[in-house]
Amino acid sequence: MAPFSPRPLLALALVVALAGCSAGSPRGDGSSTASPAATLPAPGPVVLTSSRPADVVPAPIHLSPADAHVETSRGAPRYALQWPTLAQAPALTKALASRAGAWRDEFLTGAGGKRPAAPELHVRWEPVVHAGSLHGVRLVSRPSTSGAATRETTVYGDGDASWSSEDLVAEKSRQSLLKAVSQAVAHESHENGAESLTPSRALSDVSFTSTGDMVVNLSHGLTGPAPRSGLSARISDPQRYLSARGRQVRAAMTRPVDAAPTTPVPRPAHTTDCTRAKCIALTFDDGPGPFTSAILDALEKAKARASFFMIGSAITTDPGIVRRMAAAGMGVGNHTWSHPQVTALTPDQVTGEITRQSSAVAAATGHEPFAVRPPYGAFTRSTPHAGLPFVLWDVDTEDWKNLDPTRTTQRALSGAHPGAIVLMHDIHPSTAKALPGIIAALQKQGYTLVTVDELLPGMDPSGSYYSAG
Repeated sequence: MAPFSPRPLLALALVVALAGCSAGSPRGDGSSTASPAATLPAPGPVVLTSSRPADVVPAPIHLSPADAHVETSRGAPRYALQWPTLAQAPALTKALASRAGAWRDEFLTGAGGKRPAAPELHVRWEPVVHAGSLHGVRLVSRPSTSGAATRETTVYGDGDASWSSEDLVAEKSRQSLLKAVSQAVAHESHENGAESLTPSRALSDVSFTSTGDMVVNLSHGLTGPAPRSGLSARISDPQRYLSARGRQVRAAMTRPVDAAPTTPVPRPAHTTDCTRAKCIALTFDDGPGPFTSAILDALEKAKARASFFMIGSAITTDPGIVRRMAAAGMGVGNHTWSHPQVTALTPDQVTGEITRQSSAVAAATGHEPFAVRPPYGAFTRSTPHAGLPFVLWDVDTEDWKNLDPTRTTQRALSGAHPGAIVLMHDIHPSTAKALPGIIAALQKQGYTLVTVDELLPGMDPSGSYYSAG
């Protein structure tokens, strides 16, 4: 397991004026019919942060199981790819499939046909904008090795057209924007490597906050030597830099944020005493997703409970399913905001990943999550808990690897024992198909299916737990 390499958190600490803000600089709006430059406000400064600003909020979108594409390897090297199928944006769907496939091929072959640099590759997605036929989707490629490059790209589409993040910035303004961002990075890191970046590399993940600020996310490896996570550059009043496509996306993403408090979801009282009953805890990671509803259906039908360790960015796309979990008495857990390997982050970054997800749970349910499950089960003694216990597992179904209901069922049942914590994932259709049989077989053997906090009441917030057996 990789040791920590602490670095100070950048909390809006660096402001560097954008190049090209003086009179006579190009408008950069990408349109011959744009208003005169004098009517556009000067772009704001570049503000660097250690992660994407919290007000870049994924767009709510509900997909059916038929809309979710999942591709997983059946052996080593392991990879799991996910992207959506969007009926209103076929060109975007094709572009997402192409990018995910390219990352998969690079992972499998490596540089010069060598072995993969990491043992596993995970490609996930989150909706950035959803307004009529306009969609934007961010793909995130995360190898499971500390220091390996994490890449993010956001692609947009409207009907039969799709375009890249780079296309949001007018062509004649890309170099001036990139120069300002590079100067800010060099000032912070005391390195000049960012100056050699091309727009296609540095402008691969561009989006907007709810107030209209432009955010340029610089992926891991673009802003200095590994190990370190990427930076985000935030620019207020970015109109001079935007193309027509950029203005279209900015208008769709600029929206009021609902700050109304959430009415807490009433949660059923747990009554199982696992010192007397034969208890087992089923757990599900990486959701919520298109198959979470079917998994909840199976649990509720059998009067069984389970725990869900969810990714924060996925919660914001479908908060209703999280409220349903809480109302049904399921355990609502934390799987960080964006599923990084936390051993590659600074302590402040880890805390931010946990607390941001907890805020998403609280916004959806009115309650905090009961525990954290570090992605990949990776952590060290110095990994911050942010006030929550770590919950791992001692029975691994390898459902994401085998994608086979029969094999998933066999591994769940063969590993079952009183006090076990069983790992599954609610993002795979094969898991949803296997679950009714797993539940029935366990209940036939006398097990009571409970949440983790029923199985392990009174967990120490600084503790780590694999089972109760």
